Amino acid sequence: MKNTLLGLSFLAFLAASISSCTLATTCSVSKSGFLLNFDTMIKKIAEEELRSNDATWESYDSKFKKFVEECYPSYEEQMTLQEKKEFWYKTFEYTWYRHGIQTMELLFDDHDPFYSHITTETQKVYGEDLSPVVERLLEEVIPEQFGELFNEIGTDLEKLWENGLKEDVEKWGRRKLETIFKEELFKESNK
Repeated sequence: MKNTLLGLSFLAFLAASISSCTLATTCSVSKSGFLLNFDTMIKKIAEEELRSNDATWESYDSKFKKFVEECYPSYEEQMTLQEKKEFWYKTFEYTWYRHGIQTMELLFDDHDPFYSHITTETQKVYGEDLSPVVERLLEEVIPEQFGELFNEIGTDLEKLWENGLKEDVEKWGRRKLETIFKEELFKESNK
């Protein structure tokens, strides 16, 4: 009986050690390590350009949730306002890489508690107006993926504008953006 209790105690200790080790690996043992791990994951995802149905996302999604739900609360009090802003901006960035055009729908729809939490926490550090976050995403991340297309649009717009066709340019721009978003939604739904 004594050996059984000793064995069970050892197994419980081992399980707790493995669990805390996994958390420490993701979250790190320091705030700077946590922020570096999160930043590294986001950069790696940006480089990989994974399709939405890629099996690799399962691992990333699990780590991402751990960063948001477990790691951030552990270091939140130690973080500067700028570090918090950068962390929450990067959650938007992750969501863009993961869900593409559906990002804004996910982040601003109250039906998914996890993404609602991200939006709420982002609003806490940025204030109610999240336009700086969205604008930065539009300036930094989206052009990276659609840069060539945006250059083509810009060239076409300049030509139309030079011909004095302001209203036509505006109509063309709306139609072009609608087409882009419809094509992206179609691609995402067929992945």
